[in-house]
Amino acid sequence: MGSSVFCLVYSNKSLVIKEAGGWVDGQCRICLFMDMKLVKS
Repeated sequence: MGSSVFCLVYSNKSLVIKEAGGWVDGQCRICLFMDMKLVKS
């Protein structure tokens, strides 16, 4: 996929890593949580 830019944001009092490549209209579709679980956002 090449280089990916990640943004650290706080969501629901939890540290979430959002992948810029997954962002749609200001919101990312897929977020990678600290527990390494892929969740839909």
